[in-house]
Amino acid sequence: MCGWGVSQYPYLLGTHLTLKQAGSPDATLKVIVGVACAAVVLILPSLVLLFRLAGRGSIGAEQVPAFEGPAPGTE
Repeated sequence: MCGWGVSQYPYLLGTHLTLKQAGSPDATLKVIVGVACAAVVLILPSLVLLFRLAGRGSIGAEQVPAFEGPAPGTE
């Protein structure tokens, strides 16, 4: 697959579309990079906490007993 891509360089679709023509404008690429960085900053701490708690066995460690009263709506 890589060999096919190298043999076609710089064209993406036959001789109709080059890589330069297919690329997004610089402003769009900068926004995408900024959003990706913001997502990492917001999501990474949550993932670290999740994996630490899961590694310690703190998630789901206590079993909550099932509700033992009458079923709702049967009173």
